[in-house]
Amino acid sequence: MDRRRGPVSRYFASRPLLVNLLLMAALGFYIPLELLFRVGFGTYSFGVSLAFFVLQVVSIAAVWWRNRFPLGVFGVVTACDILAVLLPVAAAAEPGAGGTFASFAAMYAVAKWRSHRTAWICAAVLMMIFAVYVGLITGIKGGFWASLLSLLVGMPLAFSSYLVVIMLGFRARRDRLHQWDVRAWAAAQSATAQLEERARIAREMHDVVAHSLTVMIALADGARATARKNPERGSEIMAEVSSTGRAALADMRRVLGVLKSDAEAAPLAPPPAMDALHELIAGFRTAGVPVTLVQDGERWPEDPAFQQTVYRIVQESLTNVLRYARSAGTVTVELHTGPDGSRIRVSDNALSAPPDESRRPAFQGTGNGLAGLATRVKAFGGTFRAGPQQPTGWLVEAAFPPLVTPAPRSFR
Repeated sequence: MDRRRGPVSRYFASRPLLVNLLLMAALGFYIPLELLFRVGFGTYSFGVSLAFFVLQVVSIAAVWWRNRFPLGVFGVVTACDILAVLLPVAAAAEPGAGGTFASFAAMYAVAKWRSHRTAWICAAVLMMIFAVYVGLITGIKGGFWASLLSLLVGMPLAFSSYLVVIMLGFRARRDRLHQWDVRAWAAAQSATAQLEERARIAREMHDVVAHSLTVMIALADGARATARKNPERGSEIMAEVSSTGRAALADMRRVLGVLKSDAEAAPLAPPPAMDALHELIAGFRTAGVPVTLVQDGERWPEDPAFQQTVYRIVQESLTNVLRYARSAGTVTVELHTGPDGSRIRVSDNALSAPPDESRRPAFQGTGNGLAGLATRVKAFGGTFRAGPQQPTGWLVEAAFPPLVTPAPRSFR
């Protein structure tokens, strides 16, 4: 909000002490002159003039705390003004003295920091005091008609003055409440962003752990079955297990790196996922999945988040094939781009659909993978579906509308 202020406003807003000193100086610069005038010309006795001086000083000094105790300051200023009106009468002197302009500052503070209802009540109190003050002075000096005329002229002027002060206070109050709303909105947005980031990290961790563990388990089973007949081939498979585990560890460190606060934290942007797509498919082939990659279209969006989504769709789909569709004879990954958008299809010809949760082994995940993919696709305005296809097999398909900026190159 401070960026919307002008340079002068920002200067004074950052220096409340200076503002208070200037305000009190503006309200009380005439008090010493008035004291000398009243004593020098004998308008009042020294005692009465000194009492006026004390009341005026107290009234103006109270303005210092107007922002912390607006109603308290208003009460002090109002009491000083009432005493200033009644003091000449009590001293059997001619009325004529009044209060200070501190009532305007007190009224502004009430309008700024308290409710509208409270501000209008305080304004009514001030108007009654003003009416008594004007009526008392003019009534004693000029009689009833002079008093009535003074009220008819003075009351609208006084009301207009206080109305301007109240409106300025209401505006300051509105701006202050707006700033609070903006801060609350910013805090809520920050909390939402943190929750979204946690959800993203959870999805990433699910993909990393589910894929890597499934591939490693499949490779380990293959190595155990192959080691006796072909130790050299078993050693190669175990090397692939080690490579998959190291890659998964590096991926987990990257995902969790966003939680670090030091300068060595991992970057927030996803890595170039499409460059690793062929390596991903090669790893599944090693694990025993007969996967074929079919690509058409020359230009894919280079948005890292979009490419990461495509990578995760392929990864999750092939992981599910490795879990549930060991009988699949062919698995096809189709990637298509064109003027109408992008499409990813992963299909297999397995004899059965994925088992339900009750029949799923414990190591095979939580069942949240497809839901996470749907969330990723929806973020780009796309559509996602997954389910059995006829006559056999399982299909995962995601379609994306054209993105704003296509990449100038293919990711082949």
